[in-house]
Amino acid sequence: MSATVRNCLEAGACPRFWDRLVSCPEPAIKTRDRVVFSANTCILLLDRRPGLGESTVSIEPHPTTANCRRLLERGDHVLIGVSPFNSKFNQSYLTRLFTWAATSFDRFTVALPGEREAALALEAAGTPAVKAARKTRHELNRNTRTIYAALDAAGVARNGDTLIRVSDFAADRAYRSMVDTAEATYRDNPVFRTACQETSAMVVRAGHAHRPEPWRERALAIY
Repeated sequence: MSATVRNCLEAGACPRFWDRLVSCPEPAIKTRDRVVFSANTCILLLDRRPGLGESTVSIEPHPTTANCRRLLERGDHVLIGVSPFNSKFNQSYLTRLFTWAATSFDRFTVALPGEREAALALEAAGTPAVKAARKTRHELNRNTRTIYAALDAAGVARNGDTLIRVSDFAADRAYRSMVDTAEATYRDNPVFRTACQETSAMVVRAGHAHRPEPWRERALAIY
């Protein structure tokens, strides 16, 4: 897993994490492989520690900043993202993940991407738009069934806010503001832009043996 982290008081409060990152031309930014993190938001790196069998897999959170650690200790809420077309998020793993979340936080929310967002990865790899939309719709429906089954298996009661899609917030003012900020950072910050492009390329290549056309990788990164 890789990261780009902008240093600040929070990142500085976790020197061991910051020192493990790779320096960049811009002093306030470091990277670790290709996943992009911001020290202004709480991101937990979750390790799956295998025991004697899959049934004994446990979840170990690793807060990336001091603020993350405070939020973890406070235990108010955690947002869990589930990626479509990713076999990691099977019912067994999600059941353990939800059990951990339910015992570590007062409440949690599971997030799926919207159909359009999720279909872009297939389109970037060369799948025709109509076929990509159909496959994505089928996959998100399957993800939803798996999530609900895992919630039931974990004994977690669900309501209308337990499972959301990112597209639900397309018209939300705060969400649009964050999107605008991210797009501006992508446009103006070459380190962040490169990290996004490399991460997007990894996503696109994951299910395809061939290297996608460069313009398709750029299109996914720009989105």
